[in-house]
Amino acid sequence: MKVFLVYKTDPRHSYASRDVIGVATTLRNAIAIVKKQAAKEGEKLSRYTLEFLSVKLQTQDYSGEGEFDIEAVEKNTLL
Repeated sequence: MKVFLVYKTDPRHSYASRDVIGVATTLRNAIAIVKKQAAKEGEKLSRYTLEFLSVKLQTQDYSGEGEFDIEAVEKNTLL
């Protein structure tokens, strides 16, 4: 079974800038975490951004500071 790690990153999505902001059991829940964080920052995600996030597992051109990444990982796995 997979879990989804949700990260906030710099605008270039560099691995060194990744901060875990949530863990979800489904992609839908991971996207909900991203939406909640964006709302907390006073931003709203566009339809295009949400579609891109659901397919590519990252945002592009987020209007707030930085970007978001989602990573699907197997449970009980060394990262």
